[in-house]
Amino acid sequence: MSVSEPGKIITPWAESGLKSPILPAANPATGRAGFDQGFSAINMTAKEAGGIPPFGQDFNGIFFQITEILRYMQAGGRPTFDAALATAIGGYPKGALVLGSDGVSVYTNIVDSNISNPNSGGSGWARSDLMLREALRRSYAEAGYNLVDGSFEAGGTLVNANDVLLQGRTGKGFSGPAGAVQAGTNPASGGFVDRSGELLRNQLTGAGGAEIVGTASGESIQSNIDNISLSSKDKPKGFAKEDGGSTALGVNYIPTMKKEDASSVSGTAGFNPAGEFTGDGSQNLAAWSLGNEANSFTCQGRIYFSAGVDNALIGYNSESFGITDLNTFYSVGFSSVGFVFNDKVELEALIPASLIVEGWYEVSMVYNSGLIFCSLCQAGTTKAKTFTINKTLPAPKNAQIGAFSAGDYVKDFRFSSSDSGNPWTPAFGGGRCIPLPITVPATNQSGVLISVHLPAGYDPRITHRLAVYCHGSGGTNTDLWDYPNENSILTSLLAAGYVVMTANYEATGWGNQLSISQNIAAMQYIKDRYNVFNKPYLVVQSMGGMVGLNTVLVGGITPSAIVGIYPASNLLWQYQNGFEVAIEGAYGFSGAANFETATAGYDALNDNAPRSFAGLKMKIWHSYQDTVVSRADNTDLLKTKVESGGGLVDVVTSSGEHGDQSSFDGSGIVEFFIDK
Repeated sequence: MSVSEPGKIITPWAESGLKSPILPAANPATGRAGFDQGFSAINMTAKEAGGIPPFGQDFNGIFFQITEILRYMQAGGRPTFDAALATAIGGYPKGALVLGSDGVSVYTNIVDSNISNPNSGGSGWARSDLMLREALRRSYAEAGYNLVDGSFEAGGTLVNANDVLLQGRTGKGFSGPAGAVQAGTNPASGGFVDRSGELLRNQLTGAGGAEIVGTASGESIQSNIDNISLSSKDKPKGFAKEDGGSTALGVNYIPTMKKEDASSVSGTAGFNPAGEFTGDGSQNLAAWSLGNEANSFTCQGRIYFSAGVDNALIGYNSESFGITDLNTFYSVGFSSVGFVFNDKVELEALIPASLIVEGWYEVSMVYNSGLIFCSLCQAGTTKAKTFTINKTLPAPKNAQIGAFSAGDYVKDFRFSSSDSGNPWTPAFGGGRCIPLPITVPATNQSGVLISVHLPAGYDPRITHRLAVYCHGSGGTNTDLWDYPNENSILTSLLAAGYVVMTANYEATGWGNQLSISQNIAAMQYIKDRYNVFNKPYLVVQSMGGMVGLNTVLVGGITPSAIVGIYPASNLLWQYQNGFEVAIEGAYGFSGAANFETATAGYDALNDNAPRSFAGLKMKIWHSYQDTVVSRADNTDLLKTKVESGGGLVDVVTSSGEHGDQSSFDGSGIVEFFIDK
């Protein structure tokens, strides 16, 4: 329901009319109203039976008092502390806000039943403006500035070069000439300098940033990190040795994970974190063997683009190790014509040089089942572009993978290969600019597969929202990628910055314990390896409604919000209307007489009291023409139960039969999730 702001009260009711002050207690003898009874029984007794009609002055009096208060509040007024009121009501409640006697300060009550006066230092009150000012003071202090008392509006004094005075109107701090600053001074003139944008982060990443934390002077933090010297025992196999390709390229590689860590993360014997380092080729080539069994790989490096500089690329060949000719490698990177793909025949310009800004870029190349994906992401930004190379290329078996540079234009090169078609790039910190499904094996007993879809510019230093998609009957973890309707939801979530996960739980689990356990294990697997918030956002479709709801109700997962796409919630109705065989198989029973016992606790709608749904926030798209999952017998009943238990369900009426496109509203899902 949409609620709009009502009109303002300009004149209180009966401001210039006849009215009487309303007394604390009504007077039945005179028939006058009071706050304790309002109009008493005498006013409601017939006149011929001795009653006294209510007085119009009393009506005007109470309406005047109410509308006078409302006008004050609509004009932005805030109540002040009132000792008599505090005593009469047993003290101000926790969370109450009152305006200070100076007409500017705002006090927040932090204890219940508080009768102390904040204007005279009474306990249990906190000045909101002081809390905000303290936060600003600490922020400026971290950047090397001292926030002094006062403001440009009230006046203050600057003594030292690092002193800053706050402008209350903008919330910005300004340094300036030493001396008194008169009240009402405008910092736009008079030699004042805005220091609000001088963040500690900017200082650390700039020249001299390393000196702030006590390392080499005159250098940035990044340059210090880049020049860390690592011993050979700290480097995983498959990465450049100090006397190998790294030196040949004139760079220092910073490994993001040791080999033993990568092996434990992958959880599968078919995963080869990196081939043995077998040597390097010419001065401008660093290469590693992929091994005879590799059929997929991912490689990534940071590559510098500068107009006129030729050939800084990463890629592979499919012949034999030891070939140093760049033209034998399928590769992506930069050349004088821009961001290119080299297919050993020609350089295909994916982005012309005229559209590329000089600087460092993270470049990725993925080979999987004959398909090539490549992408670039400007360093320090979330701007990314991904390409699918529509060419049939040979598998990288018995081959080499490497980086090539005409100068010091490639660094941080890393790669992973696999003989099982699952090159899991995030294990190495790579692939964060590839918004593609990356399938990894979960480590739970069932070995359920998980598709992880990363947003463009995924950065492991930033905590992202996690969206979990629960597929319908017969679906798999690839539904979001394979089907147009589902894919429209995926692309909307990725564009909004979500990490999106879907598990290949039991295809016809119907919310049984196995499908719940698989779903929860998959979520935990992702939380352990990606920087995501703990509370997921669930998108449940059809049978996935039972899986998702039971993941919450039985599995104990607390979601931020749930979106339903014609979700099944009434297991009994589904059993009685076409899914008898599937549900009996999922719960291991036979015959309707055994339904209640076999499914006890797992019928989301019928086995849970309304209070089980307290605090749940849902939005559902469902059509009344749906005959597979009846809206009237599922969603409408679910809405009634959830809301009677204190939850919230917003239902959008879509059209058509089960699976109709109108139930797939990616932008609507993102809009619903955004404030949850």
